[in-house]
Amino acid sequence: MPTALGADERVATVALGDRTGAVTAWTFDAPAGPPPSCDLHTGPVTAVACVSLPGGRLVVSGGSDGTVRLWIPGEPPMPEAAARRDCPVTAVAAAVVAGRPLVAAGWADGELHFWDLETGGDAALRPGGTVGALVLGPGPVLYVGGAEGLAALDLDLDRLLGAVPAAV
Repeated sequence: MPTALGADERVATVALGDRTGAVTAWTFDAPAGPPPSCDLHTGPVTAVACVSLPGGRLVVSGGSDGTVRLWIPGEPPMPEAAARRDCPVTAVAAAVVAGRPLVAAGWADGELHFWDLETGGDAALRPGGTVGALVLGPGPVLYVGGAEGLAALDLDLDRLLGAVPAAV
């Protein structure tokens, strides 16, 4: 039974999480064939997002087991969770914002983490209230939806995640 659904910005990749902890990804501009699937969580998948990166597609999933996992469809799963906490993940988002590949995740206790996949820079916030939905948008802005309403957090990425090193 499906428990989470996400897509990339062009809807070229759609991922579906289920109650067994598996994630299946359909890539619509890839050759025909069965969609790749991977067991990523112990228990239901609670959130899923996709992002197109220069090297391919990435699926981000969160589970009731408190983990956030990163998976490239068609590849084996990464051996370690990207993040792990002692409460369920309630939302994830992924996007390339201001030229930076970003992932955000929220947990049932209201804690929010986001990180830059390229530099490894990360930050944790507790914006107040619950985190039920996340969207990373241009600006850069992180939209946080919860029982209390919607908040738009204007992000200073260099201050929160560190500056991107200058190209040599």
